[in-house]
Amino acid sequence: WKLLFLKAHIFWKSFNNYEIASGLLFRASQISDSPKYFASLALTMANKSGDKIFKEEFIKLVAKTIKDDQQKDIILKKDR
Repeated sequence: WKLLFLKAHIFWKSFNNYEIASGLLFRASQISDSPKYFASLALTMANKSGDKIFKEEFIKLVAKTIKDDQQKDIILKKDR
């Protein structure tokens, strides 16, 4: 997850590409020992992309794959 996080950080800071950064963070969030906040951070990046369709589809994807109910609630509330 550390490499994916680093790549996400590079795409965010160096290229200002929130879509790729959010996808990389989401992939990192799927790894068992990654920090729990990665999925929420990925959603924040998706929101900053400015692409409403991307954001909506990304929220659906994250909500389907998150197993932790508390994290899922945080993500769904963040969407509002």
